[in-house]
Amino acid sequence: MDDDLVAVTNAKSRFAWVYQGMIDPIDVTVENQGDYTETVNVYAYYDGNLAAPKRTVVLNPGDKVTLTFSWRTDNVPLGSYTISAKATIPVDDDPTDNTLIDGVEKVVASPQLYWKKAYPDYAPSGVPDFDQRQIGTYPWQEPWSGNSEWSHCAPVAVANSLWWYDSKFETNTVPPPAIVDNYPLVTSYNPGVWDDHDPQNVQPLVEHLAYLMDTDGRRTGLAHIGTTAADMQAGIAHYLSWSGVNPLGDVNGDGTKSLKTLFSCSASGTSTESGFGKTTRTPTARDTA
Repeated sequence: MDDDLVAVTNAKSRFAWVYQGMIDPIDVTVENQGDYTETVNVYAYYDGNLAAPKRTVVLNPGDKVTLTFSWRTDNVPLGSYTISAKATIPVDDDPTDNTLIDGVEKVVASPQLYWKKAYPDYAPSGVPDFDQRQIGTYPWQEPWSGNSEWSHCAPVAVANSLWWYDSKFETNTVPPPAIVDNYPLVTSYNPGVWDDHDPQNVQPLVEHLAYLMDTDGRRTGLAHIGTTAADMQAGIAHYLSWSGVNPLGDVNGDGTKSLKTLFSCSASGTSTESGFGKTTRTPTARDTA
């Protein structure tokens, strides 16, 4: 005897819990165990509530498919929910396995976000969010792969932090274009023409950091894409030394200059040459203190 049979064999969230407001993926596996090709409507539920719009699939005899339902938890109260799923066809000779209750999911409170404080000169919305997709004095793209990938995420991210910290310790309360700079962490790359927090200062700051961090091999000429963690650490340390915030020669960023610093950098694989700013070209004023 030929039968129309479909069954739900799995219905679970991928996670044991989800933050309220996030999307929770629920995987539902449906199998055609009958003798006919079936058009199957599949549903996912939390405590009997529809978790996402239904999905419709066509399954040949013996076919099995796993569908992912994106449960939005924006307005779902905190608590535990039973995950279930159902598959329906117009006629099913054994509907007992069309529904499966197969897991519990917790919706938990989202952590409180910490918003960095705003400062008038100049971080009006907290930490800035500079964009690496820029054409400065050169395109901020790697030249090695042939794909011209945007590659300056490390120097841009560090520039965001340096800019915010410089704003935090800046005593001036008048924003650019007024030229006032009382803290040396970020300084103007065109003194007397624009302020250290003028938008025009972003590009040279990022490119300076990219050079110190050897992003894309800009300092050494060695072919690599982006920035290694060790080069980023060394570049930050050199920048802090160059700016005068940390002592000249402090190549690991701990605020001191000593033989111990040099040996610890060598032992950890951090380039001391990067820390001191050894270059493959004639150094400029921004490369050395």
